[in-house]
Amino acid sequence: MTRSILLVTENANLAARLSRLIGDWKLIEAPSLPPEFLLSRYDQTMIIFDIQHQVLVANQRANLELLRQQFSGPLLAIGYHQAGSALACTLLENLHFDDVLDCLMTDSELRARISQKIWSATHRERIASIPTQTLQVGRLMIDFQHYQVTAGGKRLEMGPLEFRLLVFFVQNANVVLTRGQIAEGVWHNRRDATMRAIDSHISKLRKLIELDAKMPAYLVTVRGFGYQFKTEMEVAD
Repeated sequence: MTRSILLVTENANLAARLSRLIGDWKLIEAPSLPPEFLLSRYDQTMIIFDIQHQVLVANQRANLELLRQQFSGPLLAIGYHQAGSALACTLLENLHFDDVLDCLMTDSELRARISQKIWSATHRERIASIPTQTLQVGRLMIDFQHYQVTAGGKRLEMGPLEFRLLVFFVQNANVVLTRGQIAEGVWHNRRDATMRAIDSHISKLRKLIELDAKMPAYLVTVRGFGYQFKTEMEVAD
């Protein structure tokens, strides 16, 4: 079945632009937020909601909350001059949208942001569907059932936070993650995770999993952006 993106908009120009950017993906347009039963008719990988031509009134907010509850894929909003706006903050913090795009972004940035969200979602689906509690990641063996990690057959003395940090990186393998994304994904509260705390725990994790922490093979620093966990994973027998 063709994977598709549902775009909720009445803006034909926006639809044409996104259709051009997503290439082989199928773009389905809807003039308004579809009722709950309509969602089952689509094989959506992502939903993009045009907030420039939609008014966020009380009943629509309730619909968006329902949409977020029933749709586990990437849910994005798009509009003009939305970066840092009060509406963008509401969508991200209260309605749990995955991102707010701005039409003033270049085509390259829009394409990159949409592609990254799709890749991340499908990658998490693959991790979630692994029918085992053990995962081989290079020389590392992660036992999710017993919260243990071994390297070359030797058990690593890893604390709960380092274990959660490793699992988060594995779930987002080969994706460049900012410190903000790491704080939200591992600490679940940005205020509790300072840059120094994040860097400190990543340093501890490197010392545990790397053969040479000063020349990491797995957990690399991407200067100016954040960190990337580079690996190919295999399901253990």
